[in-house]
Amino acid sequence: ATWISTEFNNQDSPSTFLSIGKEQQGPGPVLYLPFDEGFGTTAHDESSSHNDATISGATWQDESMCKAGKCLQFDGDDYLEIDDNNTLDIDNDLTIEAWVKPTTTNKTNQTIISKQETTDEPTKIYRSVGPSATTAITTGSSNEMTISGTTATFASSLPTNVGVGDAIQYDDDNDGDIDTNDSIAFISGRISGKEFRVQSADGGTPTGVSADTDWSLFRAYTSLANWESGTENTGIDGDLNTFDAGNRDIATNNEQWNIACYANGTTADSTAVTIDGWTTDAESYIRIYTPTEFDEVGVTQRHSGVWDANKYHIELTASYNALIYLDEDYIKIIGLQINNTANDRPTAIGQNNTPTDNDNKFEIAHNIMRSSMSGSTFGNRGAIHMSQDYTELFVWNNILYDFAGTDGGMGIYGARWSGESYIFNNTIYNCYIGLWSGGDDSWRKSVIKNNIIQNV
Repeated sequence: ATWISTEFNNQDSPSTFLSIGKEQQGPGPVLYLPFDEGFGTTAHDESSSHNDATISGATWQDESMCKAGKCLQFDGDDYLEIDDNNTLDIDNDLTIEAWVKPTTTNKTNQTIISKQETTDEPTKIYRSVGPSATTAITTGSSNEMTISGTTATFASSLPTNVGVGDAIQYDDDNDGDIDTNDSIAFISGRISGKEFRVQSADGGTPTGVSADTDWSLFRAYTSLANWESGTENTGIDGDLNTFDAGNRDIATNNEQWNIACYANGTTADSTAVTIDGWTTDAESYIRIYTPTEFDEVGVTQRHSGVWDANKYHIELTASYNALIYLDEDYIKIIGLQINNTANDRPTAIGQNNTPTDNDNKFEIAHNIMRSSMSGSTFGNRGAIHMSQDYTELFVWNNILYDFAGTDGGMGIYGARWSGESYIFNNTIYNCYIGLWSGGDDSWRKSVIKNNIIQNV
């Protein structure tokens, strides 16, 4: 057939007409809320930014009331609220789209989206973890650093694996060495390879410095367990590595903690961790995750959907135990790789304690969990074992496999006795039991959607 040029396709050929021009290319969305859950109090952001929204008042509607899939109905004073995030900073032009079906319109109800500063928002605290990474990732021997306000600027670009949570010790008194009179700052955001947002240990503005070349940059911690206990990286100068103490009341201090996990070659995080002794609430939660975004790190630290020893992973043998115990309320585990190599009743993520707050919330998403379970290993242990009373559990987009003994092992053991489990979009393979929700049916709620369970 002959290519016919018209006013609508005035290109030379189909290949040029169908190609994407540079003016059409750009970063992906920083917020995408499809409202397809149909349950719960959270609308999940399906973009890579994970800016989940808390629903206040709006009610879920089924397909008969919606344009496509599920939707939310707002009665005039309902709203969704999203925590502050650097990805939502408005620095340039932006595009906003929404599907809305108004029942009435007037001058007071026409706002679709707004952005405002609230004085009571928790301070975001960032710390990094790199398994056994005691040596500096980079130093300032020939790379001047200037800190002005909350921005650190370097003469040359830093390695692409530098990112949020990393600790920078520097010579702010300009005496040629690092001592008790000097300072430490933590990266809270990435602007470019040469510019980073930084904060002091308590989330405030760090001490300024100009053209310093005595700085060094480290992971703040060398294991998740060390972060939990407040045992700082011993590679950081002894005069400065006392910035945390563990077991912090982040609710009273109005903080939200972000623990960014980085690879250190193929070295595994080889110490199990129990998160206990912290005080949290719905706003002051703990997020343990692998950073992926340009404004977090120069190269993603997350797996691509298959096990990758070159990405962060926690791996050890722990029979009848979990590698990560979530014994405080309000914790998020996002994008990790967890391998319990025990043969007898291994667990990846578990729970010892009944939540102290009946409005607790645990979120487990985008992780890979596997084990070496085999033989006669009776028991209900498995990849996720969150079986305490009153637990509110959200599990989505995880890959779980090889939790299969001859008479036990499972992919997900959900909440029981007045607990709630929301389990969707997971892949569970080669487990003795795929999903289990314990307790009396009349005392628990389980919503299970779009999971793939095979070879169980």
